[in-house]
Amino acid sequence: MNNEQFMLCLLFLAGVVLVIILFKSKIEFFINMVLRMMMGTIGVCVVNSIFLAQGMETGIGINPVTLSLLAFLGLPGFILLYGIAFYQLI
Repeated sequence: MNNEQFMLCLLFLAGVVLVIILFKSKIEFFINMVLRMMMGTIGVCVVNSIFLAQGMETGIGINPVTLSLLAFLGLPGFILLYGIAFYQLI
């Protein structure tokens, strides 16, 4: 094996490792967003139920905008949704 073949083999292996790392991080990112969206949706349903039992109607619905906000922002998005809802009540 000459020097050029060795360098090509080394570049190929580095490329394979890089693709594996990028693929793994994208899957983790996707799973993280799906889990945040699911937990946020459950949280919205629970908090809406609690407020409804107290006689307060917050008006937070489950729709694509709410789901994307919960998926991208997580807990801060959850707090933002209820902050906007309570600001409208004032």
